[in-house]
Amino acid sequence: MTHKEQEALFQKGYKHCPQCKVVKELNDFYNNKNTKHGKATYCKICHKQKKLMSQGRQMLKNELMERRMEALEPYDKGKDTSQPYNKESMKRVYAHHSMEFRDGLLIFGAIYFSFIALGVVGYVIGKLIYG
Repeated sequence: MTHKEQEALFQKGYKHCPQCKVVKELNDFYNNKNTKHGKATYCKICHKQKKLMSQGRQMLKNELMERRMEALEPYDKGKDTSQPYNKESMKRVYAHHSMEFRDGLLIFGAIYFSFIALGVVGYVIGKLIYG
């Protein structure tokens, strides 16, 4: 959608959400005083989904870090911690946990995109029913 088309929509009281690719009314967008028109870039539904996705990624990162620390505990026992770890064993530990992290992101991503589909379908059905 071109800039001129977006301006024309805004003048009519509508805005295009780049995430779900749907033109929605302005009240379907949060207020944001830092933007040119005072409205958020994404609609409320997409904004909430992006927030959930971000929180989920952060939870996965935190869990991965905890697992890495647990995996490194045996290396710390009875050793001088100022010495660097064996690089080969560290590579194996990081490779294993990186794989778990990617698997977790794939699962979370699938859930996220199913929420997007449900949100868009629900929005369209709601507009058709309630106008």
